[in-house]
Amino acid sequence: MSGKIIMSVAGCLLAAGAVYAAYRVLQIPRPGEEPELSAAEITTAATAETTTTAPQDPYGYVHGTEGYYSLAENGGAPDIKIQEGGTCWVVAASSAMESEHLRSTGSPMKVDPFMLLDSVYRKFKKEGYMLKGEASAVNIGGWGWMLVKSMSNGYNGYILTEANNYNDCDRATIQSELKIRGALNVDVPDDNKKKKICGAYRTMNFPDAEEADYDHSVVIIGWDDHFPKDYFSVPATQDGAWLLQDSRSENYAYYWMSYDTPLKNCLSYSLSGMHGTVCSFDMGKEKKIQVGDETALANVFHYTGTLTDIGTYTSGMNQRLTVEIHDGQLGTLLYAQGAEYRFPGYHTIHLETPQQVSDFTVVVRYAGLAALEGPKWSDAQMDYVVYADEGVSFVEVGSQWYDLTDENIRSILGIDYTPNNACIKAIFNETTGVTS
Repeated sequence: MSGKIIMSVAGCLLAAGAVYAAYRVLQIPRPGEEPELSAAEITTAATAETTTTAPQDPYGYVHGTEGYYSLAENGGAPDIKIQEGGTCWVVAASSAMESEHLRSTGSPMKVDPFMLLDSVYRKFKKEGYMLKGEASAVNIGGWGWMLVKSMSNGYNGYILTEANNYNDCDRATIQSELKIRGALNVDVPDDNKKKKICGAYRTMNFPDAEEADYDHSVVIIGWDDHFPKDYFSVPATQDGAWLLQDSRSENYAYYWMSYDTPLKNCLSYSLSGMHGTVCSFDMGKEKKIQVGDETALANVFHYTGTLTDIGTYTSGMNQRLTVEIHDGQLGTLLYAQGAEYRFPGYHTIHLETPQQVSDFTVVVRYAGLAALEGPKWSDAQMDYVVYADEGVSFVEVGSQWYDLTDENIRSILGIDYTPNNACIKAIFNETTGVTS
C-alpha cells in the first residue's frame, strides 16, 4: 500500500504499559463525604471564628434536587484512579472512556491509562510524537487531543469511533452531554493556593487563570447550579460549581470548581473494542483549510475488502459533509452519503451500504473548513514527525484536483505551512483484506 498506516485493530500489537508502574484503582466514595485532612489543610479550613451567635459549622450547605446532578449517584461514574508522575491526562481520558461506554451500552469496560500513553509515545514507529533523550513518557505529560489522534488509528484492540470537543459550548450543553455520555475529560488550572476546605466540601476558584495555568486534567462527573458562591477562597461572582473527580489522592478524589473558572479542552470519547482494519495516512488533525463554501479532500487507498466506515474530523458546530467512494484514483463515482455532526471533533461515518473495494478513492466534501495533518515540528523534549507520499492525498481547487505534495501547493492554497496528508481514514470490518 502506498501510505503509512494499515492497522489491524484485532492484530498482535506492541504490549502497552509493560514498562510503566501500575496505577491504583480505588473504591468510589460518595461525593461530599468528610475528607481526611492534612494538618496544613486543617489550618486553612479554620478561617472563620466561632462566637456565641455563629454556628459551629458555617458550611452546612446541603444540595437539593433542582439544578443538581452527579454520576456518582445516578450511575456512570468511573472508578477513581491514582496517577503516576504526570499521567493525569491519560488517567482522565481513560475514566471518560469507561464512563461513556457504560453510559451508552450499559456494560463496563476497563481502559488501561498506560495503554493510552503507549499509543501516543510508543517507540519503533515512523511517525508521530518522538521523545528526545531522557524525556519520560510517564512524566512529560500531554492532553486529550493527542489520544484522539492516536486511538482513531486503532491500537491494542481498540479504536476511537468519536470524540466531541465542547470548547465553544455553553454550560447547559455541557451538562446535557454529561448526562448522555457520562464523565467528560477537561483541563483545569491546578493551584492548591486557590483551594479551600468548607466543611464536607473541597472547593476551588481561579477565574483569572491564564493558558499556562491549565496544567492538570480531570473529569467532570456532575454539577450544582446552587452551590454557594461564598464557599471559595477566591470570591465567586455567582452560585454554582462543577463536581470534578481528580487523580491526585484517594483522600481528595472530589472537589467543586466554581462556574467562574473557565473550562478548557472539554472532550468526550467513544472507544470501541472491535475487529477490523483502519487504513490511514495521517497522524491526526493539526491544521485546517477552506477552499470556498465547500472544501473537498481525497485519499487514494489500495486495499481489497468490505469498506464499512469512513473516519474524519469536523471543525465547527453542525458541520455538514458528504462522503464519496470513487473507483481507482478519482475515477467513477461508486457511492455517496451525507452526514452532519453537532460538535467539532473526530467522527466515523458508517456507510448505509458497505462497499466492496480494491483500488479506490475516498472524497470528503466539507461545508467550510476541512482537516489536514499539518507540518512536522520540534521542541526541547520531542519531535512531531509526519510526511506525505505523492499520489495519496488531494485537494480540489475550482474543478481541478491537486496533489498535496505538489511543490506549489502552499501558494495554490494560500497557506504558510506544509500540509502533508488529508485526515480521511478507510475502515474495514474484517482483518482478511489484502493490500495491493
